[in-house]
Amino acid sequence: MFLTNDKQRQKQLVANFFRHQKLTIELSRCKVLRPIIEKIITRCRNGKSNLGLNHINTLRKWAPHRNQLDQIFEISQKYQNRTGGYLRIIRCGYRQGDGAKIGSLRLV
Repeated sequence: MFLTNDKQRQKQLVANFFRHQKLTIELSRCKVLRPIIEKIITRCRNGKSNLGLNHINTLRKWAPHRNQLDQIFEISQKYQNRTGGYLRIIRCGYRQGDGAKIGSLRLV
């Protein structure tokens, strides 16, 4: 599980998810990241013009680069008519070294 001081790792994983649109990591981390990513997509569904400055600053916290913000808005436009459930967690088995459960986080 994530500790309170592991926010930087979460930010990196969120940025990587929006860059590649999928992640294969430990299952417990998938379960922690899923609500964070879904909230980001939900906020961006209505487009940049409808977001206030507060929301844009929150998004910059999770995706600091400008091209990542553009990718987030592109992804969120696909889910304009969907009310939630943008992500799917697929169980991929166990990691060979330590036997940790591995999951893949993907867009629906």
